[in-house]
Amino acid sequence: MPTKKRYPLAVNVGVRIAQIRKRKGWTQADLGRRCGVGQKRVSEIECGIKAIGIDSLDRVAEALGVEPYVLLLPDPRRL
Repeated sequence: MPTKKRYPLAVNVGVRIAQIRKRKGWTQADLGRRCGVGQKRVSEIECGIKAIGIDSLDRVAEALGVEPYVLLLPDPRRL
């Protein structure tokens, strides 16, 4: 099975979402329920396989209790 392409900005956003989600002690399914998507979609977003649309970014940010721009910040480990 071929490896799915990952997009650098999408990976960065996905890492940020996963970091915040895990700090809250939530599973991917928990986050999915809170923003109206399935666990598989959350997994694809967090892995950078699927880019997140602006409306979805807003819903995820709201579910996580952060401003949307926070999800776009660079990963400090990559600076």
